[in-house]
Amino acid sequence: MTTPKDQAALDLNALAQAGHYELSVKSPEDPDDARHRRRKDLLLLSVALLGLCAIGFFCLWVLMSPTASADDRKWAQSVLTAIVAGLIGYLTGKGTT
Repeated sequence: MTTPKDQAALDLNALAQAGHYELSVKSPEDPDDARHRRRKDLLLLSVALLGLCAIGFFCLWVLMSPTASADDRKWAQSVLTAIVAGLIGYLTGKGTT
């Protein structure tokens, strides 16, 4: 394999034996700000999941109710289908179009 003349060959063995190197990755975000952002994200996720579960249980209750009309059962089934499709899409990583 040939290298272009404008690129110099780098000897990794010589570089590794030349001295001690340390690599560190630091976030530009302040640790307190990062902790606050993660707390907000967790709260938002919890509220969203709680709301989604409440809507799902309400739809199940409508579907199981003997007094629910046919129209009520149709929209409850549609909402449950959308929730299940969204969960499956999230788990498999594929979006629906």
